Amino acid sequence: MLAAASNGCSDDGENGPPVGGGGGSAPCVPSPEIPDNEIDEDCDGWLATSHGFSIRATHPRVLIDAEQLATALTRMTGPEARDPYQRWFELIRQAYADGEQLGLTDLALLYRATGEAAMLDEFLARIPEEGDPDLSELLGLDLLFDDVPTEVKQRIMTRVAANDDCWYYNSIHQSQSGEAAWGYHAAYGATRAMAYAGAFALTPVELGKDPEVHRFDALTYVDLAHRQLAEDGHFWRMENRIAGDPTDNDALPGDFGGMYDNIGYDSSEESFSINLVAELYFLTGQDRFTGFLHDEHRGRFYQNMQYPHLGSSYDEDQWCRRAGTESHIMARIWNTQTDWISQPRADAVALTASLFQDGRMQHFQHNGSQRELCGAPFNGMSWDLLFYDDALADIPPSDNPTAIYFNGPGLVLMREDWTNDAAFGAFIAGEGISRRYEDANSFLLHRKVNVAPHAGARIRNNPDNGKHHWYHVRSVAKNTLKIFDPAECLDLDDSSNRGPLHSGPPLVASDNLGGQLFETPLATQDGEYLTWNEGATPGRRSNPNHPLGLYEVANVIKVEHQPDDFTYTVGDGTAAYTRKIDFFERELVFLRPDVFVIFDRVQSVDPSFKKVWVMHTVDEPTAAGTPATTDLGMNAYDNAVQLTIDNPVNATYIDALLPVANRVVIRGGDSPLVSDQPLRSGVPINGSSILASDIPRWLELFAVGSDVEGTVTLSGTAEEGVGVTEEIVFDGTLQTYVSAVPTAEVTAGAVEDSSQHWQTDQWLNYQVRISCGGSSETALITGNDAHTLFGSFTPCSAWQYTVQRPLGNSYLHWIQIDSITTSDLDADAFTVSVPHYFDAEDASGRLASFAPHTDSRDDGYRRRPDLGQYTLNIEASQPELLTHFLNVISLKDPDQPRPAVSLLEASNAAGAVIAGRFVVFAKERSPLIDLSIPVASSGPLQGLVVDLAPNTAYYYAFTAGTLELSSTDMGGSQSVTSSSMGTASISLP
Repeated sequence: MLAAASNGCSDDGENGPPVGGGGGSAPCVPSPEIPDNEIDEDCDGWLATSHGFSIRATHPRVLIDAEQLATALTRMTGPEARDPYQRWFELIRQAYADGEQLGLTDLALLYRATGEAAMLDEFLARIPEEGDPDLSELLGLDLLFDDVPTEVKQRIMTRVAANDDCWYYNSIHQSQSGEAAWGYHAAYGATRAMAYAGAFALTPVELGKDPEVHRFDALTYVDLAHRQLAEDGHFWRMENRIAGDPTDNDALPGDFGGMYDNIGYDSSEESFSINLVAELYFLTGQDRFTGFLHDEHRGRFYQNMQYPHLGSSYDEDQWCRRAGTESHIMARIWNTQTDWISQPRADAVALTASLFQDGRMQHFQHNGSQRELCGAPFNGMSWDLLFYDDALADIPPSDNPTAIYFNGPGLVLMREDWTNDAAFGAFIAGEGISRRYEDANSFLLHRKVNVAPHAGARIRNNPDNGKHHWYHVRSVAKNTLKIFDPAECLDLDDSSNRGPLHSGPPLVASDNLGGQLFETPLATQDGEYLTWNEGATPGRRSNPNHPLGLYEVANVIKVEHQPDDFTYTVGDGTAAYTRKIDFFERELVFLRPDVFVIFDRVQSVDPSFKKVWVMHTVDEPTAAGTPATTDLGMNAYDNAVQLTIDNPVNATYIDALLPVANRVVIRGGDSPLVSDQPLRSGVPINGSSILASDIPRWLELFAVGSDVEGTVTLSGTAEEGVGVTEEIVFDGTLQTYVSAVPTAEVTAGAVEDSSQHWQTDQWLNYQVRISCGGSSETALITGNDAHTLFGSFTPCSAWQYTVQRPLGNSYLHWIQIDSITTSDLDADAFTVSVPHYFDAEDASGRLASFAPHTDSRDDGYRRRPDLGQYTLNIEASQPELLTHFLNVISLKDPDQPRPAVSLLEASNAAGAVIAGRFVVFAKERSPLIDLSIPVASSGPLQGLVVDLAPNTAYYYAFTAGTLELSSTDMGGSQSVTSSSMGTASISLP
C-alpha cells in the first residue's frame, strides 16, 4: 500500500540544490544517513530521526503520499480518467469557474491537477493573517508545500506560536516536552497539530527558525503522536478499550466496535482518530491503523446501532441523498442534542473504508450523504477524490446478525430482523467511560415508534435547564432500578470504586434519588444540582487511579443469540450502586419477533430500602382498574398487573408479574391549570378558574387567536415570593406538534392527511399553518378525527401543513396564580400548563420537577416528545432483602390482541408463559440444578430455561402440569445439554 517517495536530498527548494551539486536535476549520491536534518543522505526517500522512525523527504506526506496522489490525479483528469472521480473533479472545477469559494484542501488539489497559476494565487491569498490554522488549510499546505513561499510558511508558524493553546489546551507545551496522555476528545485538536507538525518537521524553515519565536516543535510533536499511537500509548489503549480490547476490561468478550458516550461526539470530534493514524502512516510509513479497533470496526458499530423505524427513504435524488437509499438514526444512549446522526462523519468515510478495506464503511459511502448532491462548492470533495476505492464492494447492514454484543461499551443490540418495522432493543451494562453516566443495566425499546428511551437530554444555560441536565446525567433518567437508602452517602474508596457503606459524605436530600453512584460533584446543600466542573468537590471521573480513566460500574456477563428464536443477555450492575445492595443482576430475553422478558434479582442490605423498577416512555402507560391515588400528572395503582401503552402504530403490553404485591406509579404528561379560556384586554382570567400547582413550577403558556403577540402578566404566589408578578412576552415563538404534507387538496373545511392516526379532537383549539405555493395562512382548528383537521380554510393544493401553538414560558416557579391579564393580546384559547415529563421523587418522597424550558430561549431547546413524556415506576410493596422484578413487554400492532401472559413460580425459580412460549429464571444467583415448577398449559409450549449450569446434561419430564428438571437422570425422562451460557430449550406437549 505504501509507495516509495521520490528520490531527492532536500525536502524543498529552500536549501538550494541537492547534495552532489549540479542543480536540482542532479542524481542523488548516497552517503550515510544523519538523523534530524532535511537531507536525505542515503537517497531512499526518507529522513532519519533520532526517535526511532523516519519521515518522508518530500511532500505531500500528511494528507497523502506522492504515489497515491499521482494515482488519484490520473483517475480524476486526463486520458485515463473515469467516473465517479472524473465527474466529481469536474464539479469542483466548475464550481471554481463559477466563482464559488472552495475549501483550501479542495483548491490545492484542483491546482495540483490543473497547474493553473490563478488557483495557487488564490490559495496563497486566502491564507489567514491570524488565528489557529484549520485542517483544510494545513492539508492544503501539505499538498502545495513546495509551492508556498517561505514567508507564508513563517506567517503560519507565527500564528501557531501566538496561542499557547493552539488547536487544543497546552498544545505548544506538549510539542516542546513531548509528554501527554491524550484522552477521548483529543483527536480533534491533535489531528490539526499533527497536520502542522508533519508538514513542517525537518524542513529548512522549521530547522532554521528561532525556537523562542516559533515555539511549536514539529518533530517532537510527531514523536509524541508516534508514541501515543503505539500499542502501549495512552490514546491507542483508550481507543482500543472502548472498541473491545480486553486488556483493561473484564467483561465477557464480544465483538469489536464501540463508542465512548454518545453517537453525536463519535461522529464528530472523536472520529478524527482516523485522521491521526492516517497522518502518521503517510508521514512515517508506519501502519498504526491495523488493530486500531475503534476506527477499524466503526462501520460495523454504526450499522448495528441503527434504529429500524427512525429514518428516511429517498425515492428520488434530493439534497445530499441518492435515490434508492435510506438513512437511519442511531440509538441514543446519552443525548447531547446532537442525536440525529445517521452515519459516520462524511469526511472520514472514504478514508476509513480505504485504509481498512471495510465494506461496511463503504456502505455509508454509497448510501450515506452524497457530496455531489449537496450543492456547490461541494466542500470536502478532496476526501472522496483521493480515497474512494471504486473496487471495494459494500456490505449492507442486513449482512449483520440480528443481535450483536459490543463488549467495549457493554452494549447488546438486538432486533427482530432488518426491516424498518422490526422490534429493536438495546441492553446496556458497561464501565464508566467519559460521559456515559449512570446507565448500568438499562435498556431501550423501539418498534415502529420510540417506546422506551432514556429520558431527556443535555439542555443547559439557565437554572431550570441545568437542573434537567443533571437529571439526564443521573440514573433516575434511565430504565434501571432505584434503591432508596434514606441515609445514603457517596461511598467511594481511593480509586472511586465502592467503599464501605456510609463511609463517604452524606447526600443532601435532593441528591438522593435512589440511584447509582454518580461521577458529578457532590451537592453541598439541598436543591443544588451540580454537573461537571461546577462544584468544589471533584467528580468521580477525575480520580487518577482509574486505568485509562475507567472505573468499575457494570458488565455484561452472559450473551446468547439464537437467530429467529431468542437473544439472551445478563448484566451485573452491582458495582454501580453503593453497598446499599449486595447485588443487582438483570436478565433480558428477547423472544422474537416482539416480546422482551426482563427479570431482576436485587438484594439490599436492609429490607426497608424501597426498590423501584423504572421505565421511561414516550406515550402514556395506563393500568387496568381505578387508581388508588391521583394528583397532577400522577396516577398510582395497587397490585397492578396489566399495563398498556397505546400508539396508533404500536401497542405496548406490559405484564408486571413480580413482585406480586406492587405499587405502580405513572407520572408525566401535561396538567392544564387554565384550559382554552379567552384572554384579551379587559377580559382577564382569575379566581377559581385557575388551578393551583402541586409544587412550585415554571409553566408553559399557549395563546391561540387573532392577535397573539404581546405581553401577559401573571400575579400570585410563587417560590420566589407572595404577591409577585411576572410579565411573559409572546414574541411569535411557536410550539410545533405536527409538520407534514396533506394527502388531498385542502378544502374550505378540511385538511386531510391519511398517514395520521390522531385521537378525536386532539388538536381542538390549536392552530394550523397551511402553505400553498408561495403563501401561507394560519387558522384555528375547530376539531379533528383520525386523519382530518376541521376549520375554515382557503382551498388550495398545499405542500405543507403545521399544527402549532404560540408559546411562552414563565421563569418564576408558580404555586398559585391569582390573575392573568393582558393589554395587547386577543386570544380565543389561552392555556396555562404544567409539564410533568421529568418528575421524580427523592428518598423522602418529596417531588421535584426536572423539566427544561421549551421556548428555545436558552440552548435552543423546543419540546421533543421522543425524549420521554412519562415515567413508569413499579415499586415493591413488601420489604424484603431479596426482591425479584419480572416484567413481560410485548410490542404488537394495535389490531393484534394482547398476548396471554401468566406467572410461573417455584421456590427457586420464576418465569412466565407468553402465548405458547415460556421462560424460567433462577431466583438465586447460583445455577439451577433441580427444578420443579407448575406450568399451566392448554397446548404445546416451547420453553427456555436459563441460569442452568453451563455445558451440563439435564433431564426433564412434564407430568401432571409440572415441569421437572434435574442434572440427575430421573429415568424415562428426556435429556438436553445446556449451552455455554446456561440455557436450554425445551418443548412441552
